[in-house]
Amino acid sequence: MEDTSPDFFGERSQGSVTYYGNQKAVYWYVNDNWKIRSNLALDLGIRYEYTTISTSESQQALNAISNTPSILVPGSINQRLLFDKPRAPKNNWAPRIGIAYSPGSSGNTSIRAGFGMAYDVLYDNIGILAVPPQIGATNDVNLGTQKPGFLASGGLPGGGSGIQVLDEATARKNTSNWNPT
Repeated sequence: MEDTSPDFFGERSQGSVTYYGNQKAVYWYVNDNWKIRSNLALDLGIRYEYTTISTSESQQALNAISNTPSILVPGSINQRLLFDKPRAPKNNWAPRIGIAYSPGSSGNTSIRAGFGMAYDVLYDNIGILAVPPQIGATNDVNLGTQKPGFLASGGLPGGGSGIQVLDEATARKNTSNWNPT
């Protein structure tokens, strides 16, 4: 392996070192079993799930600077382009139903079936991996020509750390000058 710098372009990013996987969850479940006949039983139940949004994910509210209510989201019906933090769903009701049937009277065979709904929980690290741009920084290095000893001398410098909060005017000015070429 050669210890040389990138020959054209290098980039290193660093986000906030703060991580909060601190959501709280409450789940409850009720169920009952009814014996309809000697060879037929019915189970009915319902589960409720509530999981809050972690502090890391609530930082996405900083993206409100990009709100553009004059633009409609493609494929939607009058939904404006607005950015905000995720909201915890409060209507996660999940029904359960089960049936057990034994044909005939011998009891040697049983047929069982069931159905239930479930809700997924977002992984904790999504909040830190999808932070708004104000939380991190990127250092772009245009090196031009390859230089030996690149990794031995530390490689690319870091892109910053901690929270960098910009006022709206500065953020718009910085992004309006961005050129991806």
